[in-house]
Amino acid sequence: MASQNNLQRRHLLIWAKTDQTGTSRRNGGPAWNPLLAHVLDVAAITGQLWDRYLPPTVRERLTEAFGDGDSVTARKVVMLLAGLHDLGKGSSCFLRQFGANPWDGPHLQEARKTWEGQARAAGLPIGDRLAEEPTARHEHITAVHLPRILGCTCHACGGHTPQNKGLHTAATLLGGHHGHIPGPDTIERAFMAADITTWLPVYTELVQDAADLIDIDLATLQNSIKPDRPSTLPLFAGLVILADWIASDENHFTYRPHTTNPHTWWRSSLAQARTAADTLRLDAWKPTPTTWSTLYPGTSPRSFQAATIAAMPSDGPALVIIESDTGSGKTRLALWCAHHLATTCGYQGLYMAMPTRAATNQTAHEIAAFMNNALGEQDTANLAVVHGTAQATDFVHNLLDAARAPGQAAFDGLEDFIATTLPDPGPQEPRAVLRSHLIWRVCGSR
Repeated sequence: MASQNNLQRRHLLIWAKTDQTGTSRRNGGPAWNPLLAHVLDVAAITGQLWDRYLPPTVRERLTEAFGDGDSVTARKVVMLLAGLHDLGKGSSCFLRQFGANPWDGPHLQEARKTWEGQARAAGLPIGDRLAEEPTARHEHITAVHLPRILGCTCHACGGHTPQNKGLHTAATLLGGHHGHIPGPDTIERAFMAADITTWLPVYTELVQDAADLIDIDLATLQNSIKPDRPSTLPLFAGLVILADWIASDENHFTYRPHTTNPHTWWRSSLAQARTAADTLRLDAWKPTPTTWSTLYPGTSPRSFQAATIAAMPSDGPALVIIESDTGSGKTRLALWCAHHLATTCGYQGLYMAMPTRAATNQTAHEIAAFMNNALGEQDTANLAVVHGTAQATDFVHNLLDAARAPGQAAFDGLEDFIATTLPDPGPQEPRAVLRSHLIWRVCGSR
């Protein structure tokens, strides 16, 4: 029989990721990363995104939905919820994948044997015949069981009170962190994949550990979660997806040995999250008020541009619709409006949609020139060009070159496309760059 100490710490044997790339092994780390460690990594980077990336309007919506108006509470609640998105990895149907993929080498296959022996000895309730366990996606298991763990006592959660809609809504959104929000039927089918009678104590232990480290009182948590406003739903879901994506990058977050103290993990998570936010340039765009001639030297606004500038509100959002001929200056006006809204509303960037690849490439040059005059005190900002052949364009590789430190190797797999490079312009000259991680992100390769 497992010891009482093991029973208290068995959730540390739930793995979230295995070292399929060999990165952890090359750095002297373990073959797998505990789920709680990944929970803390995601929570930590969520906190960085809250502080440095989200515009004030988004924080206001999330504060209303997850903090009952208190921003300090909302920040912690969102950090915890984002971290718990992978809770369903605590299930036999997920855990059986360790070392079972064709690309898993001998190192992982051997590590699987060690892990499984330790997990069973610690009392982790994995099935005796793992290959025969019911199957469901781990995010759907999160969606079905998280409300009960966080305090809902409705009929579906094993009680008799009315459903806590806030908890169920948040859990459903977490169940969509791979891009597809599950429907009720999908969530219902996940019930059988992780028997709540055996997994509930384990989930509860893990969630309590995470809450203690993030400093959240679980007894009052459910009263803070009220995502009633429709606009909150995509904002929360998008934040979770971004945080998970960053925290899953082994270049920024290292695996943690399950034998070390989770308090040490949390300190590492916080430090690595700060470094990742610095490296990825996740600080919000903070322009200062300026003039048309500063953004577009040697020009003055045309009549329709001047009329739009005069009509823009001094605070709050705006919807501007301009119909005019090609080449009349609509793009320049759109960029001026983006700068104005970033200044007055705290928006952190802009997205420009064009009808063709050629138009996209042409507009990208104009945006890059605009950014040189619009960044204010910031010396660089990311500019991603997104279409099917973007990786083969000189412009994209010039952006990649501008982001690299002098002497740094060319971006793996793309150097054959390009022969030209940009000299380093110096740290103080504002410029558009492209961090190589964005290439993978916009192409959907991760």
